[in-house]
Amino acid sequence: MQGETVLFVRDRRGGLQALGNIRPDYRQGMVWLLCAIVAIAAAQTRIELAGTWLLDGPNATGVPVQVPGDIYTDMHAAGIIGDPLYRYGDLEYAWVGRGNYTYSLHFTVSADDLQARDVQLIFEGIETNATVTLNGAGLLTASDEWRRYSARVTDRLRVGQNNLSVTFTSLYDVCLYADPDHIANCTRTWDRQDQSSWGWDWAPRFSPQGIWKPVYLLLTNTTAIVRASAIAHNLGVAVTAVVFAPRPLDVYMTVDCTWPGCQPQTQPIRLQAGNNTISQILTAPSTVPRWTPHLYGTGPRALFDVVITVVDGMSAVLSSHSVKNIGFRAIALVTDNEPAGPDANGSGNSSFYLMINGQRVLCRGSNLVPFSMFNGQVTEAYIARTLQSFVDANMNTLRIWGGGTYLPDYFYDECDRLGIMVIHDQMFTWYPHVPYYNPPAFAAQVTAELEEQLARIGHHPSIVLWTANNEDQCSRYKNAGQTVELENCLSLYIDTVLATIVSVDPSRPIWPSCPNEGLDSGVNRPTGLPNKQPLKARLTGPALDTHGPYGCAGAAGMRYPTEPSVLFHSEFGCLSLPQFETLAPQLNGSAGDYSIFSPVMVHRMSAGGELYNMLSTNFPSYDWKASTECAFRRAIYLSQINQAECLRYIVDGGRLSTTTRPDGYLFWQLNDIWQASSWGSLDYGGRWRVVHARSQQFFAPVYAACNVDEKYSTVTCTGVNDSPDPVTVELRLSIVPFAAGGVATSIGTSSVTLAAGQAATIYHDSITHALPPGGTPQTHYLFGTSAIGDVYAWFAPLEHLALGRADLSLSVAVGENVLVTISNDGAAGPAIYCVITTAALGRFSDNGFHLLPGASIDLVFTPFAELEPFDPLLFEQSLSVHALNDGPCPGMQTSL
Repeated sequence: MQGETVLFVRDRRGGLQALGNIRPDYRQGMVWLLCAIVAIAAAQTRIELAGTWLLDGPNATGVPVQVPGDIYTDMHAAGIIGDPLYRYGDLEYAWVGRGNYTYSLHFTVSADDLQARDVQLIFEGIETNATVTLNGAGLLTASDEWRRYSARVTDRLRVGQNNLSVTFTSLYDVCLYADPDHIANCTRTWDRQDQSSWGWDWAPRFSPQGIWKPVYLLLTNTTAIVRASAIAHNLGVAVTAVVFAPRPLDVYMTVDCTWPGCQPQTQPIRLQAGNNTISQILTAPSTVPRWTPHLYGTGPRALFDVVITVVDGMSAVLSSHSVKNIGFRAIALVTDNEPAGPDANGSGNSSFYLMINGQRVLCRGSNLVPFSMFNGQVTEAYIARTLQSFVDANMNTLRIWGGGTYLPDYFYDECDRLGIMVIHDQMFTWYPHVPYYNPPAFAAQVTAELEEQLARIGHHPSIVLWTANNEDQCSRYKNAGQTVELENCLSLYIDTVLATIVSVDPSRPIWPSCPNEGLDSGVNRPTGLPNKQPLKARLTGPALDTHGPYGCAGAAGMRYPTEPSVLFHSEFGCLSLPQFETLAPQLNGSAGDYSIFSPVMVHRMSAGGELYNMLSTNFPSYDWKASTECAFRRAIYLSQINQAECLRYIVDGGRLSTTTRPDGYLFWQLNDIWQASSWGSLDYGGRWRVVHARSQQFFAPVYAACNVDEKYSTVTCTGVNDSPDPVTVELRLSIVPFAAGGVATSIGTSSVTLAAGQAATIYHDSITHALPPGGTPQTHYLFGTSAIGDVYAWFAPLEHLALGRADLSLSVAVGENVLVTISNDGAAGPAIYCVITTAALGRFSDNGFHLLPGASIDLVFTPFAELEPFDPLLFEQSLSVHALNDGPCPGMQTSL
């Protein structure tokens, strides 16, 4: 197998330019060039081992597969299994996860390659519980999906053919029949792998295996930069490089940067044989542009690079490494409303909000779960589309959930570029998904994992808060009197996880878990930053960030907002079903799958009882057991309307409060890991559910909404301004009859001028007074228009409304843009909760809206052409629009 040599030359500015790659068989012919260019030196030779390997194991003998990848993707591509996400695929192909498989590769190296002083075999990622052998001899074992594994193979390679194998031992059945009191002894709890791959209430159970990141040989004659980090804090950048040398060597290390006013730093270094850790500090002038979050800045984000170069005494380049996307911003996590001294130690207990560059920010967004069950199927295009959908919905804060995985570099690059603030759990979640005790060997593994991951991603300005885990609060063990579990919880999360974070990256606030009460010691109170004091958990008092609610039935959901009692919603949510166009390809309609009570849908609805109870409470007249395609589509529609209204009411209860307003709204969850019921706002594949479209309005910087009180006696319209400047909100309000042919009664125009950060009432009245003569709460509703979106309020529960029949039509124009016009007939009743869908992959500019009689709306459809070619014919033929009151399905008495 051939490798490549990279040549560098200095440009006129003293910077480094790569001349390109020289194939090994051209090396001798390039001697004249090497003699002519004194300043050039070969870096490392990297021999890629990715590509076609052979797979052996159950039902697979010598099957060609692709590395990087994963066992399920490989087996599917080879035709051994069908789509593992189709119908009962997670059960039908469970034998794959239970099997032990070996990936093998035969590759060649030349005599020239073996002249290198050092050769390392490097695996960037193995998933997981694997043994690696080279030429029949054991080389290394891997038990951490997020570690980079390397082994020196200088003396193990041979000229010509070499045999490399990776054997995976399944962990699938290890915990299946464990005594719950001893489940902590299960192997998988020690195996560092995303725990959601073992199933969750929104995920199926698989046990992925595979070489999921690049694998290669690295041949080094002089030096190699193993890894490097550059972490910015205020105007300083702490640069750390791990430089490998096969023998002692005197070199110079130069650290350069691309921000205005950068002053490169050069220092002489005596490298010892092996890995050498070298640190340097760069500074930026006070005028350097700052990185800003989405919704709090305009234009491209200010991002810079740091370049680390190792040269010898003749200025010949030995190795070079770039750290991209350095951003300057000041971060504080404020947990005390009362002014605290600059050196106050420990978290406060009266607030929870982020300040970026001295400005208090409102966090609006969601929680991210893994993009797929299978690492081999995650593409940069899919990541980019998901994050673009995120910011398009006026979201700016994304929490990386601790039961999932650390993401690829590209993910963080995109967050930097888009201005997404990332609250980042470390990959731990509650017992029994982690061991309940923390022996030294496991603590050492966790420390090494964190050191690698923090060095890899810690330079990204988008990451604004580190948390130790998801939902494993040590206080719960104290409250339960579980002394041993408490000691081990503190040992793992405080003494190991947080201590490692502080040692590697003291530039960001830290938090013991999500949610949590805070720290009694170890952080500066005004900023939440580590302060070099001993880390001590707080085990009493309320959590400052909150998870829940997750239900939206009755008065808790589809009725009215409630006054908030929390400081920061780090999770809240509501179940729904994915779009029919997302779900149907994974079902068999002719087998009776089109019902939420069909066996396959019950299987795919882990929280199905909760979903049905909620929907049957809010829509009690609907026949939920009907099994026609129309009825199934309607059930999906109602579930998504329910989810959208539920989350709106929770947000309204906080954002529109004129007293206490939470500083964060991160709903659970953003994305899906397969096609099933979940709390997601984006389907698996990327389609927008109704709630994602509606969040464009309820997460907008300036927002207004109308709501009724608990007794359905009054209606109040409120506006909020979370933009930096004063703004006037004007509502044009009417009382509209539901009956076809009815005439709306204008209330007039109400307006209010809002200061930055202010919420205020725009309109308030009793429902009785607002209604026209002869009108009732069941026959009329409030509707209003404004420059920031329409507002509405129902005067009675939905199932009690006397809805007239809507009459919707649509037209399509496919040109430079894909335009759809939806109209409601003038003789019809108002169209309530209009939802448009199509089988073409993409999203509409709005959804879940209302249309008065005679009104129309123009929508833009954005195809996700980078994920699936756009087919205009499929788009138009599958286009469908429905309203809550456009009539029942054939054979059914009611549409809700």
